[in-house]
Amino acid sequence: MLKLPVVPTEAFSVRVANGEKLKCRGRYDQVQVELQGTEFYLTLFSLPLTGLDLVLGVQWLEMLGSVEATPTEISKELRQGHALFAIYIQPTLSKASPAASVDVKQQEMQRILKDYEDVFHEPSSLPPVREVEHCITLKEGTEPINVRPYRYAHFQKEEIEKQV
Repeated sequence: MLKLPVVPTEAFSVRVANGEKLKCRGRYDQVQVELQGTEFYLTLFSLPLTGLDLVLGVQWLEMLGSVEATPTEISKELRQGHALFAIYIQPTLSKASPAASVDVKQQEMQRILKDYEDVFHEPSSLPPVREVEHCITLKEGTEPINVRPYRYAHFQKEEIEKQV
């Protein structure tokens, strides 16, 4: 989490690429974003989308200059130093928003939990005694390893011990 200060905003809707309108939940001012070595300071809006870190909209493209848009594609050319960049954005194939698909998945999960209630109930006692008691047999003359787990991987632990 970045723990950026949220600026409360008056509620408004944003139309996303699939045509759905989402409610804005807040604003973040002057957020530094770096794209391929170029820094931008952007005003970002919080939307209920899952699986995405950042969505750069048409406002961001317009910030860089004129934008050419057709019903099937948005294109933009921009120069930075001696380099010329071309950006082509095509509409998404899916009509479902990430937020809507999460709701569907949660409903499916609730249905599965209900169908298999007997499997997912809270245990009220110890498990029954079994015919076969499973165990790990050790080689003759050995004892179980009695070493506390270490926070670091073995190679990191060795390096720390060398330095200390």
